[in-house]
Amino acid sequence: MIDLNQIKLTSRLLNVDTLSENALYIGATGFEDRSLGFLKDAASCRKRFKLCIAIEYLPFDAGNRKAEFENSANPIFNNIIWKTYDRTKPENFSQALQEMGELSKSVSHIIVDISAMSKMLIVVLLHGLRSVTLPLSIIYAPAKIYHPLKQDYENVKSKLSNAFPYFLTADVYKVVTTTELSSIAMQGAPLVLIA
Repeated sequence: MIDLNQIKLTSRLLNVDTLSENALYIGATGFEDRSLGFLKDAASCRKRFKLCIAIEYLPFDAGNRKAEFENSANPIFNNIIWKTYDRTKPENFSQALQEMGELSKSVSHIIVDISAMSKMLIVVLLHGLRSVTLPLSIIYAPAKIYHPLKQDYENVKSKLSNAFPYFLTADVYKVVTTTELSSIAMQGAPLVLIA
């Protein structure tokens, strides 16, 4: 078991040059430029790493830039292993997590890039890596622009009456969880956390 008193959390800007080449990088394909941020930084530094675990989402989304991710990753990593994460069945990712645990035994550092990961994937992945005792860096490439811009929001808001705001969602299938994230409901304890 990991001694929580030994965990050191820090927040800083990432300098790709300082990372060990004997690293395992875990990243996901996405549709935004930031999903390729680390790969582009590593390429510009001419840095090479041992292993990449690339995660592709199901249901398939043509907007996710798998080919571009793969083309960017090829010159940076000695080996690329593709894994599939089904957003509608996160439980199926447990086998991939076991394989990641085994692969981590051959490296000295793990880099988890959450830039293109869903919140559920982040939770499932970090929970799956909880017993790994290697140094682990969680990195994130921010978007250059987040929409809606404040001015656009203010313009739309000024045209609305005091009507109730409705929000449309996409890619929400059902409430999903994994066995590992479930437990027995204790008396007086909350039954569910929705995130």
